[in-house]
Amino acid sequence: MKNSKVKMTQEITKNVNLDEFTNLKMYDCNDMIEVTGSRNHNSPWSYIKRYDANHYVYLKTGELREYNRGKKRSYNKNNFQKTFKKLKRIISANFMGNPNERHLVLKYNEPMFNSENLYSDYKSFWEKLKRQYPNHEYLRIAEPHKNGSWHLHILIKDTVNEKFLIPNEKLVELWGKGEVYDSPIYNAQAIRFYFYPSSKKSSTPGMQEKARRLKFYPKDLNIYTKSKGIITPKGEKKIPNEIRKATKSYGLTFSAISNITSINTDGEEVLVNKILNQQYDRNSNSVNRISKPELSGERKEVED
Repeated sequence: MKNSKVKMTQEITKNVNLDEFTNLKMYDCNDMIEVTGSRNHNSPWSYIKRYDANHYVYLKTGELREYNRGKKRSYNKNNFQKTFKKLKRIISANFMGNPNERHLVLKYNEPMFNSENLYSDYKSFWEKLKRQYPNHEYLRIAEPHKNGSWHLHILIKDTVNEKFLIPNEKLVELWGKGEVYDSPIYNAQAIRFYFYPSSKKSSTPGMQEKARRLKFYPKDLNIYTKSKGIITPKGEKKIPNEIRKATKSYGLTFSAISNITSINTDGEEVLVNKILNQQYDRNSNSVNRISKPELSGERKEVED
């Protein structure tokens, strides 16, 4: 592999035989199930072992090499993809669109370009909220506007009452930085795609717009944080028949195979691995309406 290049091509197909794949994992996220797998473990990345935050060991030669990292996270699309995939699973596993859940947007009165202030501003807001309303859990997502200024999305739930009871006026008071927009989570399946960026031509205009804003994310920014009661789904190893049984009442909404190919100096291509990624939804036909936060009582939609 030392003198080889690696390329990846993706094939969107629903004609997949799970028995052809090994290392199958299933992520059970309430109304969504994700399945991942690979066909061959002899991948180029099997020769890489992490050494520390900035270096890795190339096992075939024993060399200590440095990660190629840019100042902006947008230089590493794979990291972004992993982060937003994990975020999508967390949303699906914890927010079902029940009356005790809300989608909030915390805005600033003036454009705020210092992403470091997001941490302290939100910490102050949440500490004040928890003192008066202790039975709540949150998932916080930082997002830039088109001009690069910041705002915060909060998915929040009351863990005791059947309905979310904090009035908008109180939320504005606790935030203290500007308006607070809030709305019910109209569609539990659609909300997880509200934050997902994608530059593919087949993606929605909203997803493409969010992909264009990835350039604003600093390298060390935590795109999301959560409270202790918000669970993170873990992938469980499964055999094909277990996956078929678990997804029997779900609809297959996405299925892709990524082909990993090694190209040597003579231009010869060798297929070294196939990576499977599938998504199943319990009610795939209902993925249609995105939860747009609005100013309580005025039905005023947030400007993205």
